[in-house]
Amino acid sequence: MYKKLSVLTTAMVLSILIACVPGCTTNRINLADTGELSVQTVPSKRVEILWADVYQEGDNLVVSGVVQRFRRNGTPLKTHDVVVVTLGLKNLVMASPMKNTSLNCKYLMHGMGPWWLNYNMFVVAQRVRPQFTVIDGLEGMEGDGPIHGTRVEHGFALAGPDVVAVDRIAVDLMGFDIADIGYLNYCADAELGIIDRSKIKILGSKDPDDFVIKYKPHKAFKYQLYWKKDIAIEGWDPADLPY
Repeated sequence: MYKKLSVLTTAMVLSILIACVPGCTTNRINLADTGELSVQTVPSKRVEILWADVYQEGDNLVVSGVVQRFRRNGTPLKTHDVVVVTLGLKNLVMASPMKNTSLNCKYLMHGMGPWWLNYNMFVVAQRVRPQFTVIDGLEGMEGDGPIHGTRVEHGFALAGPDVVAVDRIAVDLMGFDIADIGYLNYCADAELGIIDRSKIKILGSKDPDDFVIKYKPHKAFKYQLYWKKDIAIEGWDPADLPY
């Protein structure tokens, strides 16, 4: 008859219940593999258990395994003052750089203009991307976002495991051209996600095209498109500068 070991994990007691025990060697017999025990893993809202093994050590059972935090990403949709729009990918990527009293890497990410921020976000996205993205499109922001813009009553929600694909659909719903969003194009070119609308499978009873609202872009829009130019440009056109 099988014994049943339930491994419950929460963020508070994670290190107690699931621990990689020093000294565990490969010659130990995993009781879950032999069928002597069955292991039931119950993830919390914040972490998932990738695997868990059980070993006999004297009269005690030793549980070892690997857990991983869920990286769920929820964000509103807004226009932006440098990269045209801020959606799921930017929301997580720009929350990643270190920021303290002595070093502000988030500030350094912006570099000297649109090319630098778009490219630096792409570089970080190669290591940091959400596992699941939710776009809260009930309300959006147009104009001089992401802070000083104007509220848009939009009324939709998007979700999916490919943040690039989810952001692509959100860009469409805001009435922008995906070709103008630098960091998403960089990510798609590197196969970090799907940007081709014809390859994105949309589930649901509603057609996204029925929910398109053309957002007013930021007043710096022409300046934002400088990411498309060669980096060795000779100065800015004053007519393109917003301030």
